[in-house]
Amino acid sequence: MALSSFRQGLAPRNYEEKRDFPRMRIDHKLTFGLTGENNTSEGCCTNLSAHGVLFTTQRPVPVGAQMELNISLDMAVVAPLFAQAEVVRVEQDETRNAYHVAARITQIR
Repeated sequence: MALSSFRQGLAPRNYEEKRDFPRMRIDHKLTFGLTGENNTSEGCCTNLSAHGVLFTTQRPVPVGAQMELNISLDMAVVAPLFAQAEVVRVEQDETRNAYHVAARITQIR
């Protein structure tokens, strides 16, 4: 199915942002590990789209880092998401002693 055909089946968007794949707001734990490291860290997923993810973590993550993500929702009808991603933006939130990490999904496993 062509992307234009896919878009025709969607209800019109009545908000400013016109992305091809809308973001879903979720507030759920995720785990991630940087490629080449043996340890994993935790974060909280803020939103998810077909091409990216935004999450908050206590750990600083460098822009350009390659990572593996695991988002396992509590609902039995939703399969866990295992993906590889590249960090494209990191913003420090000094009031919460946290980092907001935006990553582009490069592969879903």
